[in-house]
Amino acid sequence: MNWGAYGNCLASCGLSTKGRFQQEMGRNYCEPCRYGTYNDETGQSSCKACEIGTHIDVSGSDVACKACGLGKYQSQKGKAHCTICPAGKFQPYYGKYDHSHCETCDKGTNAIEGSGSCTACAMGQFGPMEGRAQPPPLQSGPGAHLSQA
Repeated sequence: MNWGAYGNCLASCGLSTKGRFQQEMGRNYCEPCRYGTYNDETGQSSCKACEIGTHIDVSGSDVACKACGLGKYQSQKGKAHCTICPAGKFQPYYGKYDHSHCETCDKGTNAIEGSGSCTACAMGQFGPMEGRAQPPPLQSGPGAHLSQA
């Protein structure tokens, strides 16, 4: 049963009640959908949860959830924000849903948290191991090795 329509949601909120719901009969107001949920229909008794790989960071949304961006993922339904991949890892696709989608940067490259790609180490820096956030500077001076890769 669609309680929202029968619970005066349409009458009290008007026909433009997208983004709102009412789960109790006889109420004279509609509640906005909470963060991580949306409602693209009128007169509803609940809101729809964002699927994994998506999010919505506003309440009262009447549009579908957005895919997580590059460098992010979301493994749970109904969330307001996506999880950021850690430094030294990257994630080059939209709508990913698991931390395993955060790939480790190769040697000689680095990435800050939330990156969609790895960046080659700059001149004067090296990347001796995979998954670095920022490579250390080259050592110089007496006794320093010229090649540290």
